[in-house]
Formats: sequence, structure tokens, C-alpha cells
Amino acid sequence: MPHVIVKLWPGKSEKQKTQRAERITKDVMDVLNYGEESVSVAFEEVSALDWAEKPDIVNTPSKLYMLRHTCAMVVLQATQDIRKVSLWLGHTNLTTTEVYVRADPTEKLEAIEAVVPPSLRKGRFRPPDKLLELLKGKP
Repeated sequence: MPHVIVKLWPGKSEKQKTQRAERITKDVMDVLNYGEESVSVAFEEVSALDWAEKPDIVNTPSKLYMLRHTCAMVVLQATQDIRKVSLWLGHTNLTTTEVYVRADPTEKLEAIEAVVPPSLRKGRFRPPDKLLELLKGKP
């Protein structure tokens, strides 16, 4: 169940907060295919003094990139739709977004699984009834 916390400057009206909450809820529902009852949005008013103290992630571009990349991968795995990821990231061309498809570990695991011989596939072995009877000593 996604829970979104929005930090904002004090002074927003309840109407403005409601509009923002509805828009965020709609976007989360569209991207992750959840129902409205599964999404919650909360607002936290942050004073001007607290805004002055920026978290470390803002000063480190590589961490922002990693966060963006991680979010894109989560959206791709949840929706299996590269177009939604592309729109969410603001890419104008799908070829730019295809890097996320190539980096998706589930795609790689599926490719490896396809070439592994059947006898080595993951899963639980279920012996046939004849083999069980033979092992138990029943004719």
C-alpha cells in the first residue's frame, strides 16, 4: 500500500491540499495499478528554518540519479510498461528509456531461465506415483 508524504511550505489552504492529494492519488493509481483505497497521501508543513537545512541527498547528484533510477525500475517492474516509465521520467524518445529494460534483473533472470536445461530448473521435484510405489516396495 503506497503512502506518500508531501512536505510543503506552510499556508496552503485545505482546498489546495485536497487538489494535490487527489492528483497524487490518481498518478499513483495510474502508474502502479492500485485502487484508490490502497493509496494514502499526507501533508507535512515545513517551516522556513527547516527548509534551510537541506538533506545530504540534495548535495549529491549521484544519489539523486540513483533515486531516480530506482524509482524508474520500481515503476517498470510494477507496470511492465516502458511507455509509462518514459512519460514519468520525461523522456522524449523511448530509446532513452530502454536502458531500464536492459537493466531490469527480472528480464535477465527470465532469459537465463529460458536456456537452463529442464532438469536444472528451479522448483520442487514431484516424483511420479510409479517411482514412489517402486521405492516403497509395492508392486
